[in-house]
Amino acid sequence: MSALLTFVVAINASSLGWSITSAETNRILSALFQTSFSLHLLVLTGLSVHQRDVASQTRSIIHITSLATVVTSLFCVASIMPSSTVGGISSRRDDCYATFAIYVVFLVIAVTRPLGPKLYFPSERIYSEKTVMAITNKDEENVCGLVGMMKNHSSDFRRTD
Repeated sequence: MSALLTFVVAINASSLGWSITSAETNRILSALFQTSFSLHLLVLTGLSVHQRDVASQTRSIIHITSLATVVTSLFCVASIMPSSTVGGISSRRDDCYATFAIYVVFLVIAVTRPLGPKLYFPSERIYSEKTVMAITNKDEENVCGLVGMMKNHSSDFRRTD
């Protein structure tokens, strides 16, 4: 995902540079906003790569997906608009279409991204071969996600006799 956003940042930065050098004052603010938004999204995806906690990773992926959904829908609306200028800003340009296509691919990747790790550990590494053969649950995801929470609540399991 970060590689796709690197292309978007490059396209938006070149568009910003072009509008600054060609003195298109109407276009500078729009290009600046697009560049800063794509840079923000790039930083978010870069930070989400090294997260180890499932809850923070899930929040990051949902946040990235929602931002990608908003920007993709805005580009979709802008692509159906007529090619006339609205407020001095032209809505039809090749770099907008390239950015829109990259955001669509980015959105598909972000939506299909798993929100947590698969909960699987090979049973044969825990139990004997006889016990593994007797197991009725052959599900691929065989680990409960509550294991990490038990160490925090060990004082709740006091003997009452």
